[in-house]
Amino acid sequence: MDQKRRPAYCSNQAVTQNLILTMEDFLKFLIEPLLSEPKDLKITHQGSAIIIKVADADVGRIIGKHGVVISALRTLLRTFCTAQNIPFVTLTLDTPPVPVKKD
Repeated sequence: MDQKRRPAYCSNQAVTQNLILTMEDFLKFLIEPLLSEPKDLKITHQGSAIIIKVADADVGRIIGKHGVVISALRTLLRTFCTAQNIPFVTLTLDTPPVPVKKD
């Protein structure tokens, strides 16, 4: 059982890119069951940030009461990064703009 261990920091961009794709699959696995419209889920990667965009009706489901669900997703993502020995990424929810009330 001779297994090669990956160093704490991967300099190989192809390996890092594959882990990012795996991370996106992991997030889809966690998020899709929460959504009423899972086909509208879009996950993009920009630098050290992952941005999630969902349908307007599902934003509340992702945030949860007092932000509990989004906080749990961030914790699981941090744990995934630790387990895979990759740098941490930030998880951001792209929400629609709040309409401005005109008096």
